[in-house]
Amino acid sequence: MKKSAYYSDLIFTFCLVSFSVLFLLRSFKIPLVLALIFAIICGISGSYLLFLRLNKKQKLFALKKSEEEEKNSLCFYLKLASENETNKFFKSRLPFLLNELSPTAPQEQTNELHEQTDTNHELFLNGYAFFPIFRFNDLSGDDIANLYPEFKNYSAPVILCDGFSSGAQTLTEKLGVILFDGNQLYRALKKHDAIPSEFPVKTVTPVKRKRRNIAFAKSNSRRFFSSGAILLLSSVFIPYSVYYIIVGCILLITAVLVRIFGYR
Repeated sequence: MKKSAYYSDLIFTFCLVSFSVLFLLRSFKIPLVLALIFAIICGISGSYLLFLRLNKKQKLFALKKSEEEEKNSLCFYLKLASENETNKFFKSRLPFLLNELSPTAPQEQTNELHEQTDTNHELFLNGYAFFPIFRFNDLSGDDIANLYPEFKNYSAPVILCDGFSSGAQTLTEKLGVILFDGNQLYRALKKHDAIPSEFPVKTVTPVKRKRRNIAFAKSNSRRFFSSGAILLLSSVFIPYSVYYIIVGCILLITAVLVRIFGYR
């Protein structure tokens, strides 16, 4: 969840609860000061409850920034790897994935499943047939339909992927196919310390522009100029115009300086 959406949800909840309580108390002719204090307390309480819920949800489903980068590196490597490299990567790690799918099941189970399925599949363990399908786009329902002939003969096919669409999820539920996304894969491997420290594919991390470089870029000179001009024009109609004139002049000077010395 993005921070902007996170904070906006908290602010919206505070405003909604506090204003609702305030109007309700005032309808009973409770003094304004008492109603305002109680409304603020209720607003803070509502925001705090939402904060606890969002935090719990984030811990369950979201990854930390460092974990997200490590997961992205893992999935990026798997997307570029050949079929043999992918199979070799997962072959020694299938027990870790199996623990996530059936943590209470013993390793000797599913003899019946072994009889029903073709065990020639390279990534097959305890009745589960694993199909790593890593692409730069999320798996869609059409992708699942096209791949269905490959795994329709297996009683418990598992698709390993980075992400999938809602259409793919709906179709796999109907077909009895298990989806294992990038976050689940990362957690299963991380739990057993099975993620390589380095990958054969070398990537270059793009250099992020600093905030001051963005704020004082040459292209922003027009914004400084237009803001200053609007303030100076507004000073004509405002009784206390001195503040508008001072700030407007500062913005116009800033526009000139940014245009000359600003960042590209």
